Amino acid sequence: MKAVSGQSGLLRRVNVVAVLAAAALGLTACATGQHAATSDEKPAIAGTHATIGSIDIQDLSIQAPAVSSRPTGTKFYATGDNAPLTVAFINDGHSSDTLTGITSTAFSGWSVVDTAALTQAAAVKAGATQVVVAPGRSVTFGITDTGVGIGSSEQTIVLQSLQAGANPLYPGSTAKLTFTFANAGAVSVNVPVDLSSTPDSATIPASSGD
Repeated sequence: MKAVSGQSGLLRRVNVVAVLAAAALGLTACATGQHAATSDEKPAIAGTHATIGSIDIQDLSIQAPAVSSRPTGTKFYATGDNAPLTVAFINDGHSSDTLTGITSTAFSGWSVVDTAALTQAAAVKAGATQVVVAPGRSVTFGITDTGVGIGSSEQTIVLQSLQAGANPLYPGSTAKLTFTFANAGAVSVNVPVDLSSTPDSATIPASSGD
């Protein structure tokens, strides 16, 4: 299997945590004192995070649907669609750990893809299925330029092929994902779908009474 390694240093890890904490309002769900076991996390309304062993999962969400083949006004993930994640993995331990699996009844699999190749089916299918997070370091996926110095993620984790039996995923809905690490164990999280890829310019529909 191919693996992706985190390469940012401790200072970058601190910067990422600070930026993500400011950007993701309502990050309140955090399980502490857990070791190599399976646990459940309850998500915040917009983005979520979780902790398993020495691994922190921060700013976790499914990116807002932007499926080019979908007609205007029907932006959602339907059967067969791939869904990119936004996430940061932070290793607060003293040894490396490896993300070995992301499982869900809603999706057929996952992979790490160059962000520039997100729309290329072959690249998504052939992407890496392991992520190595070195001790005292962080690695980010799917994070766009925040304008405060951390830049954008060169790679994105993609959830592959929404299954036929799963409900369509609309902005604001959730999908349960289980993240499995070689040392820390597994944690299950209800991951929200972003409301918009451009929240500062998104239009809020008027209510029927307006």
